[in-house]
Amino acid sequence: METIAKLILTLAANLAAVVFASYFVPEFMVATTAQGLVPLVLTLSLINLILRPIIKIFLSPLIFITFGFFTIIINAGILFVVDIFSESLTINGLLPLLYATAIISVVNLLINHSALFLYRRPELS
Repeated sequence: METIAKLILTLAANLAAVVFASYFVPEFMVATTAQGLVPLVLTLSLINLILRPIIKIFLSPLIFITFGFFTIIINAGILFVVDIFSESLTINGLLPLLYATAIISVVNLLINHSALFLYRRPELS
């Protein structure tokens, strides 16, 4: 049950993050239809849940040496790969990629930590 809740939270967080980034970054264009958004969010979520931990394990020495800043490069690389394979996402340039990466990372961080805070909050008796 906890795995399904994590998957749903990841999907919702990625959906909110992608829409938020497309609103604020002009050269980060996302399809606005459900037929375009659903596959994009599913692809991004599955890559983040399955491949991202493996990539971070292999590149952990670089992450350690750069005090965690290489994680931004990993996130940008994942977003770039999703851009290559998805027809519903278009990123025009390096700066929009970096801006969208920062926005998506911050939105995901805020949503996941607020959900974790609400989930672990002790019940008031």
